[in-house]
Formats: sequence, C-alpha cells, structure tokens
Amino acid sequence: MKIPLILLLLLAVAVVFWGIFSMTKKSDDKNLTQPKPLPSVSPKRSEPLKVKVSIPYWDQTKALSSFRENVDLVDYISLFWYFLGSDGEIHKYEFAQEDLSIINFAHDNGVKVEVVITNLPEDGGWDSDRVENVLKNEDLLEKHIEEIVDLTQKLNVDGIDIDYEQLDNDLIDDFSGFIQNLGKALRDKGKYLGVALHPKSDDGIGNTNGALSQDWQEVAKGADNLYIMAFNEHWDEGEPGPIASLPWVERIIKYAQSLGIEKSKLFLTIPLFGYEWKEDSDRAAHGLTFQDVQKIISNNEVAVEWNEDVASPYFKYERGGGEFEVWFEDARSVKNKINLADSAGFAGITFWRLGGEDPQIWEDLSSLKKP
Repeated sequence: MKIPLILLLLLAVAVVFWGIFSMTKKSDDKNLTQPKPLPSVSPKRSEPLKVKVSIPYWDQTKALSSFRENVDLVDYISLFWYFLGSDGEIHKYEFAQEDLSIINFAHDNGVKVEVVITNLPEDGGWDSDRVENVLKNEDLLEKHIEEIVDLTQKLNVDGIDIDYEQLDNDLIDDFSGFIQNLGKALRDKGKYLGVALHPKSDDGIGNTNGALSQDWQEVAKGADNLYIMAFNEHWDEGEPGPIASLPWVERIIKYAQSLGIEKSKLFLTIPLFGYEWKEDSDRAAHGLTFQDVQKIISNNEVAVEWNEDVASPYFKYERGGGEFEVWFEDARSVKNKINLADSAGFAGITFWRLGGEDPQIWEDLSSLKKP
C-alpha cells in the first residue's frame, strides 16, 4: 500500500521537530548539571583589623597623650621599658618610667598590654652576644623564661613582646626553641607571646641584619602574635630613599602568605617616622617624627613631592649651605600599607611608634574599623 504524500510530509516535519526538541533538552540538561561559575567574591573579615601601638620610654608623655585620645581605636599597646642585660637578667632602661597607671587605663578601656624586652643596651647597638649567652646556657635560659613570666605577673600585663634583633644566623634553631618554650610557659599562666620579626621575602629582602636567624614557621609554633617589621628599607646609615615603599612591603606580605602561617597571628608593623640625610656626609641620617618633618617644611618653605612608584612623600632642601633629603611617612602612605594588611587578611597592624605621628591616620583608622 502506498503512503499518501501528505502523510510523508507530516512525518518528515515531526522528525525535524523531535530532533530540535531533543537537542534543546540535552543543552538544558547540560546547563543544569554544569552551571557557569559565579564571579568570585572576596570574603569579608570575621572581625575588624586589630591595632597595636608602641609607647617608647623616651617619648612616653607624647605617646601616652596620643593613646589616650585614640584609645577606642586601639586593641594592644607595647611598653618599651626593658632590655636583656649582659648578665642574662632583665633590666629597666635608666630613664624609663614604669607608670602602672598606663596599664590600668588600658585595661579599663579593654586594651591588652604587653611589655617589650630587647637586646638593645643603653650604651650600644643590638647585641647578639648577650642573647647567645642565655640561649646556649640551659640554666640561664630556664631562669630567663621564669623571669619573663614573673614580670608579666608582677606588672599585671597580658603578654610579652620579644624584640631580639640582629642575632647571629647560627642561632636560628636556639631562638626558635626559646620562643616555643617561652610561649608555652606564658600561656600556662594565661599570658600571650608576641615576637618582632625582621622583614623577609623570597627575592632578597632579609639576607642581612639578623633576618636569617629567624625561622618564621618555627617561631610561629611558639608565638601568638608575629610583628613583621616592614620598615627601614632605607635606614639611617644607608642611602636616602623610602622608609618602606609599597612594592617592598607587598613582597614581604607575599612571603608571609607563602609560609602557611595562621593569619590570626600576623601583624604588619608600619612606620610613622622619617629620616633626613645630608648629602655628601658620612654621618648617619637624623630620625624624625612626622611633627619634626612639618617643622622643617614650615621653616624652610619646602614643597613636598609624592613618588607614585613607591607611594611615599619626600623632599629636598638647602639649609646653612648644606643640601638635605627627607623621606617620611604620612597618613596617605600609612593608609596604603594598612589596606595591604587588611586585604591580605592579617590579624592586625602595629605602629612604630606613637608620639608625633600624622593625626590623620586616626581618622582613617576610624573609618576602617567601623562595623
């Protein structure tokens, strides 16, 4: 029996529509099972960036005034009062005033307090030998740890900041072991341990000045807070240049991130100071607070410039027949570094140091810390 032509045409149309329907369904099924990825969204911080400030004994009155005015923006303070003596015992700096009212005021305002212990004697530079004498002597080391713990209880502070700088490189394992043992001893008494770290990166930062004596990953096993000193890219005895250029700080942060250290322990230490170098002079640069810089600018009618490549202010000027070059940190350069630490997910920042800083930094912090 022959099939009428009209039926053949209808059958052909049906086949075509079925094919189109099947292809559409497969495409829809594919889209359902393999959706396009959503745009990535940066995770929000679980809590605001913490802020730690340092109060040096030689400018304690000014620093304390700044702290009192901005206490609602501060989470920790460090009191710079003590150093490790050549006898292996902790000593107070001669002109340091152990003002316990500072500790009480901080605690009344919910701010944690730590005291700093350095290897910087009053009559010289950073001394590795006195640290080595303690770390290499089991009895002295045990006594040193006990003395540190006793100091926290005597002063009723919350923690300790170990700032042993420019140690010999071969002390790396001894220093790590010391920090791990000290951290445990402090936590057993309800205290915490912070450690100042020399800046490091994968591409050259930190090959000198004691950075190689610090294994960040091993130190992190004992410390609760790690204070990365991201400053002195150019220092007082070197050539003029930025104290902490933004690209330089970025490299340090990337190194810290590469180590897998808990972000809750990482603090970026940001400088608030400057240096004045005299050209064609062998003398070290003169350290300046932000307020010192403003006096120079005012007295010499200086035009400040901004270096976009390093994100830092600077200027040159003449005085008394000499030529000078000044690099310093202001609110703009500091804010850039705060943003880096915040974006990296660091627990917080530390300021070195209070007393004569750019007051605008507090307004910037206030905006950042608002919920």
